[in-house]
Amino acid sequence: MNFIISVSFLVIGLIFGRLVLNQSYEKYDKNLLIVATVFFVFGYKTVIFSTSSNFTVILPCVVPPFLVGVALRRYISKYVIRRKNA
Repeated sequence: MNFIISVSFLVIGLIFGRLVLNQSYEKYDKNLLIVATVFFVFGYKTVIFSTSSNFTVILPCVVPPFLVGVALRRYISKYVIRRKNA
């Protein structure tokens, strides 16, 4: 179930990554990946959501896939789509 949640947040990051395309800071993508790594490494025991039926969602299943999705969307928009339009 955590895999499904991670993939869904990766897709959400790809969709909403368009909102941060106008960030012109040159190391923005690198900083996104660094933040995703920090959340993945240090947030491995942080529970975001839990039910009584032993279903828990932890921080590394939500934040890092979303940030990686945003970085992928920025990469796709910068290099793949612009090359097709050129």
